[in-house]
Amino acid sequence: MTKSFLVLSIGPVQSFIAQARRAGDLYAGSQLLSKLVDVVLGELAGIAGCTILYPARQKETQSLPNKLMALLPDEQPKATAEQLERVIKDKWRELAAVAKNELSRYVEPDSTWQKMWEAQISQLPEIYWTVTPWTEEDYASAYEQAGRDFDARKRLRDFGQVEEDGPKCTICGERSALHRQDEKNPRKYWSEVSQKVSQAKLRPNGRERLCAICAVKRFGEFSQEEHFPSVSYIAATSFKKALLEQMRQDDFDIDDSELRQKLEQHTQTLFLLKPDVIPVPKDVIPALASVSVSTTWVRLRDNLLSYDGEWLYLETYDRLLAKPGRLTKNEIQKAQEATRVLLEGVKSLENFTPRRPGPYYAILYADGDDMSNKMRAIAKKYNDPQKHTEISQALAEFAATGARKIVEEDHAGRVIYAGGDDMVALLPITDALPAANELRKAYSEKMGMLLDKPTISAGIALVHHLSPLGPALQEAREAENAAKRRFGKNAVAVILRKRSGEPMLVGTKWKLEKENGQETVVFLEKVRQAFLKKKLSMGIGHALLDEAYFLDGGKLPDEGKWVEVKRLFTRAAGDKQLSPEEKKQQAENFTNRLKELTQSIKNNQVSESKAAAENETDKHKSVGCSKSDDVVEPPLALAARWLILMRFLAQEGGGHE
Repeated sequence: MTKSFLVLSIGPVQSFIAQARRAGDLYAGSQLLSKLVDVVLGELAGIAGCTILYPARQKETQSLPNKLMALLPDEQPKATAEQLERVIKDKWRELAAVAKNELSRYVEPDSTWQKMWEAQISQLPEIYWTVTPWTEEDYASAYEQAGRDFDARKRLRDFGQVEEDGPKCTICGERSALHRQDEKNPRKYWSEVSQKVSQAKLRPNGRERLCAICAVKRFGEFSQEEHFPSVSYIAATSFKKALLEQMRQDDFDIDDSELRQKLEQHTQTLFLLKPDVIPVPKDVIPALASVSVSTTWVRLRDNLLSYDGEWLYLETYDRLLAKPGRLTKNEIQKAQEATRVLLEGVKSLENFTPRRPGPYYAILYADGDDMSNKMRAIAKKYNDPQKHTEISQALAEFAATGARKIVEEDHAGRVIYAGGDDMVALLPITDALPAANELRKAYSEKMGMLLDKPTISAGIALVHHLSPLGPALQEAREAENAAKRRFGKNAVAVILRKRSGEPMLVGTKWKLEKENGQETVVFLEKVRQAFLKKKLSMGIGHALLDEAYFLDGGKLPDEGKWVEVKRLFTRAAGDKQLSPEEKKQQAENFTNRLKELTQSIKNNQVSESKAAAENETDKHKSVGCSKSDDVVEPPLALAARWLILMRFLAQEGGGHE
């Protein structure tokens, strides 16, 4: 009996999802594509004799990859594929209609607006598919041929007319912003819409002007604020968690607590600013909602979790005063003063960290290494589609349960997308590396029974919550690319982008260079804790970096180099926290671990030009090193940058003043 491989993808992925100004747009784009894939899986499940190879369908659609593969029965496979294409387009229009109806409730559209909407909505989605015959004899060869056929089809891209007249959408910058016939500038229309919704939904006075595609993400089925926290909420999560930890202490449970009064005043002031301060569901960050507190603090706990993190930053109110909307100057100043009083009150608490809400958050990209090659190897080894379905099911289970639990329950983050062997998530900066390391271990454990030595690489971008989201996503992708290309896969890389200055890139393998070596993240976390507890001087990273190029220059014997590194660690030991013997032991331990980290970097780091040559299609360029692309940064210098990064995490994540 002859069957056919169907390979089908729905896109565009990067431009549709990543063209976002806020985290909610990002999440909505991911969910919309997952909905389209799910409707295809539903159709395929209803075809007798059809075998879905990838992805496995779950009861609850959370995240699905945009590409799928199935074995179709011989009855007119091309007709089946064409029917699936129609189903996808119908579902897209159904999802788009939700946003269209929502906008029409606010401002009545005219014929010009309607024509623009129809023209732009018809540009998406991009659907590519191929069918490849299979005689049920040589599965491995047919599987590879199906992949080649699909790659060839995608190279013949369908280029539609996208150039449009008029002012562009402020989100994507590609399509014209929606407007009515009598408006040369779309600002008027969007200003009217903004008067009917909160500033959290749409910037006032027409400062945000959307095309139809971006409007589907902002006003569609997945656009409600309760679906996803803002990047400011993520950045402030560690501070909120620390407050919750204070509330659960028995000796902190007193009715006349000064902090209680300040929290009461702060939340009451904010809730008077509705609708601009929109209540957020208290479980928007599951890890925070699960923190139990003393009974008399429950109401204040719920209030604290029910407003966005941006209202804990004093500069939020400065921006509102500079560009006023519906809120009056007096309302803004009153809320700012309540925030200032709360933050000052927190500083008086003993052993409370972070001392203030940190302004940075993390974007995590993680991706399984060599999955295409591993799937082809499975096909050759077993020559049986059943093995691929088993792998797909395991990947789906890992994404739906293991990965989400690690990010959203064990750490105070949120998953944007988890499609199996790849993931995108937002996390507090101090949670990002530990969460990535746990994902790595969970992935290897889950897939180790089905794949040969499964590994995962991760890229992390640490960015300011006021920085544009698009470039931040790009840097997270660049970090992931660096982990795979520059640090040899089974690795992690981090890009730190401060609001001023050049970005800094660091990376390394997950384990230190030693048989059964310590996990790199465990060592780095010990360094961060030493900074936080003032057992290690904040200047050690820069002191080491100043000497690294000389020490790694070959002018000193290796033993002499590490004697000097140990001297730097000894000098950097905290004077008050450690005894002379403890200083000596700490310096010995940190020097040994840093030596292993340096050796790992030395053995695995490659130059940027070599990394690019190994992947000619990759257009991303790594950042953080001003040297020539053919120069590999000295391993000790890169290790020193890791120490500098840990200092940053201790300061911003730990809330040092």
